[in-house]
Amino acid sequence: VLTDEDGFCTIKELLPGGPAEACRELEPEDVILKVAQGDGDFVEVVNMKLSKIVELIKGPKATVVRLFVKPGKNPSDRNTVRITRDRIKLTANLASATIHEVPAPEGDRTFPIGVIELPSFYGAAPGEAKAKATDDLEELIGKLKDLGAEGIVLDLRRNGGGFLSEAVSLAGLFISRGPVVQVKSTDGKIRKKFDFNPKMAWEGPLALLVSRYSASASEIVAGALQNHKRALIIGDKATHGKGTVQSMIEMNAPYLYALKSDKRSAAKITIQKYYLPSGTSTQNIGVVADVPMPSINEFLPIGEADLPYAMKWDEIPGVNYRRPVEEFR
Repeated sequence: VLTDEDGFCTIKELLPGGPAEACRELEPEDVILKVAQGDGDFVEVVNMKLSKIVELIKGPKATVVRLFVKPGKNPSDRNTVRITRDRIKLTANLASATIHEVPAPEGDRTFPIGVIELPSFYGAAPGEAKAKATDDLEELIGKLKDLGAEGIVLDLRRNGGGFLSEAVSLAGLFISRGPVVQVKSTDGKIRKKFDFNPKMAWEGPLALLVSRYSASASEIVAGALQNHKRALIIGDKATHGKGTVQSMIEMNAPYLYALKSDKRSAAKITIQKYYLPSGTSTQNIGVVADVPMPSINEFLPIGEADLPYAMKWDEIPGVNYRRPVEEFR
């Protein structure tokens, strides 16, 4: 199972019995830097779309693919791993749901709670026919309703982000119109992203599970639902704190094009910053949990604030809007 972590293709899980697991040379958190077909030349995959990387790794059964890997346990090393292809699932799982019988506070009965795990805010580019997180979540909510769920827990603890459009649409499943996020560009202009669809997939009790690994779009959804007083945020004291957007800018100096090498230079720069409807940024501080739970993550350098030269937290004016008093019953 592969995920994209800030442009690096990272192995999150090895499927039991699959060729990657069988080779005994890969482990979770290893980073794939290059991919080669058989004995051919390596292709660098840093900052490449995950779907393109998947296409490079996939291939006919019994053929060979080579991976140039940075081990998660020893990032200073580089290994070449040779894998003979077989049937394997390369993309991260889609949204999934389970239902659990939870004891009532009185202790004389249980009540059903639906738990939805969302690994990323996956979606499709214009013109593509791919699964969308919002559509899948809405379908799962419908099934949980049919099973009599009295509350829903949305698990975003390992969700590192994804499509901003999906984050806005998904938050709209739980509110009946309203602002979801503000996006500030380098020129100072602020664009407000609203949910205009009055339809709500779920109006009942809602809790979000978060951790220091919940980043970017996850923080937008958690922060927006918290601003709307729509959900209880439970988990690590705060989320990851990634409230910025980066873009790859190709260096177009004339002398670069005279080089014989196919490689070109580029710079990755911050071009936008996210703010919640209240005007507060998610940068560095993240979204603070309503119900913090003790976690070892608090002591690990895994947040945005732990990075050198991380952009500072700030705020802008909040969005003026009115929410009907009877909206959340």
